[in-house]
Amino acid sequence: MRNVYKSHVNFLNIFLLILIFNVNLLQEAFAASHTNKSCPLPTMVVDLGKIATGKNRIKAAFPWTNNEREVLEIEKVLKGCSCVKVTPIEGKIEPGQTVEFTADIDTSDLSGNAEIQFAVLFKNRAKLPVTFKAKFYKPLELQAKPKLIDFGIIENPLKSFRKFNITWVFDPNESGLEVLPNIFSTEGMASCRLLDHKRELVRLPSAQKPTIRQEFLFQAFLRPELKQGEFHDTIKIPIVLENRIENVIVPVVGSFKGKIFSTPSKIFSFIPSDKIQETNIKAALFRQSWLREPQDVNVICSDSRLSVALRMPKTKAASNLVGTINIAVRDPICSNVIESKLNVSYKIEDKKENFDIPMKIVIIDGTVNGN
Repeated sequence: MRNVYKSHVNFLNIFLLILIFNVNLLQEAFAASHTNKSCPLPTMVVDLGKIATGKNRIKAAFPWTNNEREVLEIEKVLKGCSCVKVTPIEGKIEPGQTVEFTADIDTSDLSGNAEIQFAVLFKNRAKLPVTFKAKFYKPLELQAKPKLIDFGIIENPLKSFRKFNITWVFDPNESGLEVLPNIFSTEGMASCRLLDHKRELVRLPSAQKPTIRQEFLFQAFLRPELKQGEFHDTIKIPIVLENRIENVIVPVVGSFKGKIFSTPSKIFSFIPSDKIQETNIKAALFRQSWLREPQDVNVICSDSRLSVALRMPKTKAASNLVGTINIAVRDPICSNVIESKLNVSYKIEDKKENFDIPMKIVIIDGTVNGN
């Protein structure tokens, strides 16, 4: 009976030893797998959005938190693309600590929807895979020709037009441009409209394969409400390429020194000496049709020998006539020649203006056949 009890005790001890040995093996296996550098951490995906390609490099910063239970230390960065350069973080990263990686990306050879992959390798841990996602697009480098629209010195905005074009050359596999209809100017002095659109297949000397030339022809003109003096404006033309809208900027300059009134440059008249009291010299005063009507119009003459009056029209409908100037010579008069000038004053756009009309009246004896 005693031998049977001893055999059971020996068997139990052997079983316990085997169990402890197996637990140790499992712990070692777990530790080995836990420190295996080939075991990756969860992949980190960073969406950079839309990025314009070009010669300049861009910088992207992204945070990462050490969610492991042990301290991590970076050994090196494994690059999957020569276009990216990641600055390693020096020192150790404590559990729960958040650090920020900085990546320098060269976009010159990237296009379309692209993924940039690299990995951060730790000394005592697996590697951290990182994937940058971005949509790279070619920025519009369009300029209107000419680059500056100079209207120079103008008198009538309704007769001032300038033409310019925008040309886009692209690969047949790419999309063309589209001009949106809402072309506008920042100051409201200028306006613009699309005249023509041409698209043709061409072969440029610098290109290895045929390309497409797309040309838009525009016409710029000025608004009738243009104010006197120099003006500066900017025309913005919205261009659409691959669901992306960019504005092509066209500066506009010029100087408006137009005449507000259409009047005789000089009043010259003969009056028979026996008809002085019966003769009135008349001159019509018109405003330019593309301007608002001047206010507070007045005509005076400093020469006391003359009587001047401005008669307003009864109706202004469909007429640019501001008024009729009536000039009469007072009697008696001692001179045969009267040289003077009329001063016309008015207010437009809340600004007072005036100008002179030279005048010469010759009084002769006898009867005159015509003026």
